[in-house]
Amino acid sequence: MDSAEKDKILIVDDEEILRFLISSKLEEAGFKVDTASNGMICLQKLPAFQPDLIILDINMPLMDGISTALEIRKNKSFSKIPIIFLTGADSTDSVRAAFEAGGDEFLSKPINADELLIRINALLRMYRAEVEAENLSRKFHYLLIQDFLNYSTAVKLPLTMLAEESLGPLNEQQKEIVNLAIKALNENIQLLQETALFIKLDPTKIAINRKPQNIIKLINENIQKFNILIDKKNIVLYTDFPSDELILEIDEEHIKQSLFLLLNYVIERVPNRSNIHLGVSLMDGLSGEEKYFKFSIKDSSEPISEDEINLLIDRYEQARWNKISMEKNLSLTICKLVIEAHNGKFWCESKEDGNYYNFSIPMNLLNNKNL
Repeated sequence: MDSAEKDKILIVDDEEILRFLISSKLEEAGFKVDTASNGMICLQKLPAFQPDLIILDINMPLMDGISTALEIRKNKSFSKIPIIFLTGADSTDSVRAAFEAGGDEFLSKPINADELLIRINALLRMYRAEVEAENLSRKFHYLLIQDFLNYSTAVKLPLTMLAEESLGPLNEQQKEIVNLAIKALNENIQLLQETALFIKLDPTKIAINRKPQNIIKLINENIQKFNILIDKKNIVLYTDFPSDELILEIDEEHIKQSLFLLLNYVIERVPNRSNIHLGVSLMDGLSGEEKYFKFSIKDSSEPISEDEINLLIDRYEQARWNKISMEKNLSLTICKLVIEAHNGKFWCESKEDGNYYNFSIPMNLLNNKNL
């Protein structure tokens, strides 16, 4: 089997000898294997390794298997990866807890290697079938959206000709009706374009090409693109950046796209004569050893409820609850997918002084010694 085609398995167990024995058996069977000694290391390795299946011990120090599985299932990128639980105690309570946490199989120690391989191969067959079905559905919906886009563009042309009075003069009422129709059509075209982009952005397969980039420069370049709209709406824009240079290992095109969508969303949404605050700061990670870059936008518009915030940034939740957000675009959802593909976090908050749109990305301090 070509190494590029090997299924990847992450083994998470605090027993070093067991990790070694299972790894050896799986590598002999043709799998690519990585290991972790506890749940925290597992979560750190997930984004880079992108396993196809996880073998997870229940009883471990720092973070046990149940807590680890619950965290894995919270992340949409890894929510469907098969998990096989291992435990030295096969009580009914342990089995129930494992499956309630999102486990797909449960094996008691000592492990029978042949039985483990049988269960791994069965789970991977089901997982691949599910992924293939999702990919076919994604392609179908993408083509359907493209058909709607082509139709909308075709409708826009004669409306534009009418608005420009290329086909003859219009009275004021006719002009207003045509302009309203063009505005509604433009909104629908934007929604279709963002929907098509969202469908193409498979959260488990977003290709991230990391290179050192000055994130402050990228933010300022995106701000300049909105100078005309900012002036038109009499918006006052405040920035709080620690320096003119902050180097991150990021995918330039994806981050530029996210910054543009986020700025456009906020600037379009706020009323005229509003204040918008942009801030950059550094955050400590949970372990205290990592540093995170944090970008935040605060607007002064009406507060958004917590339920509405969840719907704004997570289209999966919209589908689950059969609700449509009051904001007809996917900008925040796309931002969330891109930031999570960088091992980061995207979140929104509504406070008394305004609405906050934030994202954080792990950073390498070697390139930022002055901070």
